Formats: sequence, C-alpha cells, structure tokens
Amino acid sequence: MQRDLPRPAGGETRIDARAGVLGGVAVPVHRAWRVIAAIDAELAPGRSRDVPTRNEAGVSPSPFPFFTLGAAVGVELAL
Repeated sequence: MQRDLPRPAGGETRIDARAGVLGGVAVPVHRAWRVIAAIDAELAPGRSRDVPTRNEAGVSPSPFPFFTLGAAVGVELAL
C-alpha cells in the first residue's frame, strides 16, 4: 500500500501480510441472467498497533487502516 501524497516521503510505502474472506451468491433471474451479490473483509493484524509518526513538517498523517470491508452487487449475463 502506498499513500497518495503530493510529495513522496520516506516510510510512506509498506508491505503487510493480510488475511481476508470473500463470500458471494448468484441468483438466477432468467435462463441467461443472474443477480450477483458479494461481501468481503480483510485484516492486517500488524497494523492494529501502528501509531502515526510525525514527518519533517511536524504533521502526523492518518494511519493506514488495519481492516477493510466491502460489498458488491451486479448482474451477470451467461453467453
């Protein structure tokens, strides 16, 4: 993950181990059409203990999130 900053600063890029789950369902509406719904969650256990540090300008940036949640809804066409 990398922060989108006007000027890159040292320590703004990090690689973490993340664990996640994804679940989805497809509901047939017609012979060729399906409605799709999905949810997902992701966790980076090492990030939960992060404390934001101040940069050279004395600004404390917001910490990277240690979890994410997501959802999706869509339509699928079987060809």
